[in-house]
Amino acid sequence: MYALVALAVIPVILLIVGLVLWVLAWRQANGAHANRAQLLGSLAAGVLTGAFATVAVLLLQQWLSVSSADTVWRANVETAADIPGFTPGNHSLQGLNLSGKQLEDANLYKAVLTGVDLNDTDLRGAYFGKANLQGVNMIGANLATAELPGANLSGAQLQAARFDDANIWSAKFAEKDKNGKWIRAIASGSTCWPKGFLESSKAKQIMLGRDRHYPQLSRGFESPHCLPTHWPASVLG
Repeated sequence: MYALVALAVIPVILLIVGLVLWVLAWRQANGAHANRAQLLGSLAAGVLTGAFATVAVLLLQQWLSVSSADTVWRANVETAADIPGFTPGNHSLQGLNLSGKQLEDANLYKAVLTGVDLNDTDLRGAYFGKANLQGVNMIGANLATAELPGANLSGAQLQAARFDDANIWSAKFAEKDKNGKWIRAIASGSTCWPKGFLESSKAKQIMLGRDRHYPQLSRGFESPHCLPTHWPASVLG
């Protein structure tokens, strides 16, 4: 820690010294000490160059440190099967495979989950306030008691997902893309919704889909009348 502070102070000192030498050189440039001014100017240029080079090295070291830490974090997350209370902090989730993991009570407030695989993931009690779940594979995921206020699930795959007692009333299930085309979430007969949800205007945003255990086109059923089994990710056959 102290070494890093010392390294951070070095370019500041070099910058100050370089500026002082440059001012001295400028003051003597038109006088009788032109040679001295030239020498001071060269010294100032060298010192300032050293200061900028030191800053560049420090920035590179910081970037490498952050990059290495993020790589280790992603590896730990992908290899762990059970992470209760999972919180990504400032780490990017894009491209992570979280399928089949136990992530109860995860804190995913404003998380960007596009490209994340949540196939058959246990997310009971998770908080998805204003999270971006656009196009995410959530087939067979268990969000039975999750909170999704303001979450964006447009285009998400929700076949066989569980939302039995979830707070999804202010979530978004469809939106128009930049070309004006509607992108809708899709559910199936094995999807489970909170009581009263399928009669809401929100439900109409969701496409009807099929799965292997309920081949008819459907958006699913409401709790407590959902299909009794939490089907695994193979539900689509």
